[in-house]
Amino acid sequence: TTYYYRVCAVRYETDPRKMHKKATGVYSDIIRINPRAFKMVKLAESRINMGGLIYCQEMGNINGIVPWCVFFCGWCMEHSGYDIKEYQFPDSGNVGVWCDNLKKLGRFEVKEKYTPVQGDLIIFGYGPYNRTHIGLVSRVVDGYVYTIEGNTNTAKGTVVKGTYNGVNTCLMKRRKLNDSYIYGYGKVAP
Repeated sequence: TTYYYRVCAVRYETDPRKMHKKATGVYSDIIRINPRAFKMVKLAESRINMGGLIYCQEMGNINGIVPWCVFFCGWCMEHSGYDIKEYQFPDSGNVGVWCDNLKKLGRFEVKEKYTPVQGDLIIFGYGPYNRTHIGLVSRVVDGYVYTIEGNTNTAKGTVVKGTYNGVNTCLMKRRKLNDSYIYGYGKVAP
């Protein structure tokens, strides 16, 4: 089930006792909240600062650690109730294959024509033949998309949660919605 809400007031994240001045008495546009997508994002957030071996092993990659951003996303999806076979995702770490399958299913949107929602996949790269990285959309706020990405570092995007210690890990990052590194979005949430 997907729930729809209108928000009247928002608390500041930095001080939960204060209400946002501009929000009181003004209702937002309709906000879509999908409990399964929410669960997936919370699970992904709980994995910040962790490495990738578990995702590769549980997702069927018997060759050990490879570029594991895809396996991280698949693992979070499966552990949140999504059936990744429904999306025809192979047991492959190839971001381009995942993106092509999303396109075939009508579940892919280019960044210029779509505003992502919580739980969407975010696909990075500089064109249809250069899709190099994938993550999960945590939220969109004030023209920025917040993501949780496995197998990432401090290059490209601002780290907002997690610590990079020289080995690719799971981090939360922030980028402008029109960032040139964003290729598009995979709509996995119903």
